[in-house]
Amino acid sequence: MRRLAPLVGTVAAFLLVAGLAAQEPPPPPGGISDVISGSGFTKIKIAIPDPTADAASQSLAKELGQTIRDDLDFSGYFDVLDPAIYPLAGSSPEKELSQKWASLSAASVLLGTLEVNAGRVDLRAHLMNTTPETSLFNRRYGGNSELARRVAHQISDDIVQQLTGQPGIIRISQTAPNSFQVVVDDAGTATPVVLEGLAARGVDVTSAREYVPSFDDVFATLLERHAGVEERGDGEAAA
Repeated sequence: MRRLAPLVGTVAAFLLVAGLAAQEPPPPPGGISDVISGSGFTKIKIAIPDPTADAASQSLAKELGQTIRDDLDFSGYFDVLDPAIYPLAGSSPEKELSQKWASLSAASVLLGTLEVNAGRVDLRAHLMNTTPETSLFNRRYGGNSELARRVAHQISDDIVQQLTGQPGIIRISQTAPNSFQVVVDDAGTATPVVLEGLAARGVDVTSAREYVPSFDDVFATLLERHAGVEERGDGEAAA
């Protein structure tokens, strides 16, 4: 069943003008610096191994896993563990699967199984906390294999909502050589997170301004976000 988020207040946006400034940048818009200075938080350590898949689907499984890791890393809420250490979970002496992942310092882990049949993706995604072991969701996602990345983005959004209470992940498009449009669910909450993340990566933002998109733009964004993605509830079988 496709799921569309509520239209009212769901999507906001703001523009960033960024670059590696050769001189000291002008001060940010009023209030932004105060928000950032008080926005420290502990990122959630999470492991996102590639979904298990047969040999023919290994490449797509790697792409989906990497897309989810990139989404969560960019969100600013997560410390995504390096996939290079994931094999250590399998060789750890702990008996319980959750404790194997906990031994890598993962507070949460997403385990997935991918099947591709007749050009359609069927992805089972199980999100759990490791200590104590708690199943957070166990869902199946489906869609056209050509739109598989949208399935990954939907899973990323669901992880963010489950673990942080925030409605989803920021999406970015470039509007000029050093200008970007950032589409978010709550610009007031997301702006300091984005600015803090960019600063940590050595990017100077010379200006940031919020604007409210039209109803048509909101509706188009929601349709694009959910197009081609079929999400089934916990434990519900695929058709």
